[in-house]
Amino acid sequence: MTRLTLSFAGGVGTLAFLKEWPALNTQGLSLLRLDINPGWHHQSPYTQLIHRNSGEMYTGFVTNNFGNDPTISNKLYAKVVKKGEAFIFPRVLLHFQLNKGKVLASSLNVLNSQNPGIQLMPSALFGSGLDREMLEKSFFMNATQFAALENIFEE
Repeated sequence: MTRLTLSFAGGVGTLAFLKEWPALNTQGLSLLRLDINPGWHHQSPYTQLIHRNSGEMYTGFVTNNFGNDPTISNKLYAKVVKKGEAFIFPRVLLHFQLNKGKVLASSLNVLNSQNPGIQLMPSALFGSGLDREMLEKSFFMNATQFAALENIFEE
């Protein structure tokens, strides 16, 4: 198997997707090892089972609005996942991993796709050319407020 390692601000991801590991063809899953420095977080749109190999990370997901039922809408499910523990992210729901420790945290992640993509929310929203007026309305912000938010992600 050929390994593809991606470096990004705050960590390294070692991929075992279809391109790197042809044996995954038709299996419906892939692997990703994440080594994340303190402070970095991650999102992707797939069901993801993580097993913490080292370190501790504050990990969680937020439910969707489920027909506007306030008892389960936009509810946060989160915990600190320690070495040897596992956590699952349901498909499509916004989720995160945040290394609040002082050392590198590592995890093995199984995703429910043989060829998943990796999408980070800030770059998807602010670096894709989405219509600014539409984004302002989506964030319930006026132009001045949105410009301040946008400036954070352009730096």
